[in-house]
Amino acid sequence: MPARIRATCIPIAFAASEDHPHLSMWLQVSFTQNRVVDIWRGDSTFSGHETDTMSGLRVWRDVTVGFDITGLTELLSCPRQFRKVNPYQAKFIELVHRDSIEQSMSQTPTMMGMTLAGLPLHKRTVG
Repeated sequence: MPARIRATCIPIAFAASEDHPHLSMWLQVSFTQNRVVDIWRGDSTFSGHETDTMSGLRVWRDVTVGFDITGLTELLSCPRQFRKVNPYQAKFIELVHRDSIEQSMSQTPTMMGMTLAGLPLHKRTVG
């Protein structure tokens, strides 16, 4: 991971209610507690990783963090007392080796958004 992660926010609604259209709703996954969390490593194992109030989730060479946004949204939308697992146990937060991630220019959110908006895409060749 190129930087430490203190938290990530997931947008739920861009208008919280008709009475308050200027307010939005977000879910937050925070890594700013002094504890060890067991994070799924993608190779059939959970591994303990330290988080702390200053750094959040620490940096590791050749590893990146992945979030199952749909799973996190469904789980975190339920009150805590009704959840049977936490986001780590549910494997909605995972650490994977960066070499196993494939992404092309056409898969980036910016490119997908431009395609959906009907904007022209111009490929640029560097060299």
